[in-house]
Amino acid sequence: MSRDAPDYTLLSDVEIVGTEIMVAMDLQGATIAMPIDVQGATIAMPIDVQGATIALPVDIQGQTINLDVNLVASEVTIDVNISAQTVDVKIYTPSGRWVTASELLTGSTYVYGTSIAAGDEVELVSLSGRGRIKQIGFYFERAGTGTDAYNDIHLRIYIDGESSPSVDVRAAEVDRLNGYVAMTNIIYGINQVTYGTDEYVTVVQSSSPGGAVTSLRWDSGDAEAQFVGGYIRPEAEFTSSASIRVYNAGSVGAYAYIVVIYGEYL
Repeated sequence: MSRDAPDYTLLSDVEIVGTEIMVAMDLQGATIAMPIDVQGATIAMPIDVQGATIALPVDIQGQTINLDVNLVASEVTIDVNISAQTVDVKIYTPSGRWVTASELLTGSTYVYGTSIAAGDEVELVSLSGRGRIKQIGFYFERAGTGTDAYNDIHLRIYIDGESSPSVDVRAAEVDRLNGYVAMTNIIYGINQVTYGTDEYVTVVQSSSPGGAVTSLRWDSGDAEAQFVGGYIRPEAEFTSSASIRVYNAGSVGAYAYIVVIYGEYL
């Protein structure tokens, strides 16, 4: 059933029981009232609305339904009553990207003191469902000379089962989000204290909302960081899962500590 309705008012009451139906509608310059009551049916209903005012109440019970709506220069009210269904609703912008609302629940988790052998990648946190990784606080410490906590330890985020990480950063990259302040302090002897022979510690006040290295202990004899601490705010969206891992590119072991703040969608 198709309706081509230019420049007039269309009233369409559709009641469909125990059938399979495809309804295609191209509405231009019309005012439409279209209540639909569907029971026991499989429905595919693409609707293309241009320059129209439309009220579309939909009452769906015990159905599998695919509702594609393309709205151009229209005023649309869609009332949907869904019972005993699993429904995934996405709203796309004109660029093709889909829009999500803010998370409704916020959770946190932490892992302290996990040993990461040289050349190994270890999963520290696994999240399932739909959500967003908001912030990760980290602290990396080398087990001995041969691993630089600032340059050799990678924080990685894998989204929705991907084989390559969406985020792969070292403390060196995170420091640059804050203007390279921590390493600049070490290089030029600014805001640092001597800690043992040829070792210096700096503490940084962060000004970057995206992330920063906030503490760094540097061994100038080895030209390596003993430890480094900081945070990033990746705002990484995931629809089914997220995996947060640490990779050690150094030649000796290291220890990783992280805290994760995340949002969940209902």
